[in-house]
Amino acid sequence: MAASHVRRIQRAPGVTIHAGLTCLNGAPGMHPDMSIKLFEQAPDCVEGRAGLTNQMLEVSLEEEG
Repeated sequence: MAASHVRRIQRAPGVTIHAGLTCLNGAPGMHPDMSIKLFEQAPDCVEGRAGLTNQMLEVSLEEEG
């Protein structure tokens, strides 16, 4: 599911609270090992914040260059 779809769900009537969501953005068909590496970076992105309740965190793979 694309992050843009999730944003629409978050704004849907009747959705008042959710536990939070982490979206991993990469190339279509991204290898599962790369997904794991991205997911392992997620805690660093929320460090020092109140948490992810009713929030969405996007972790993106960007090309170097």
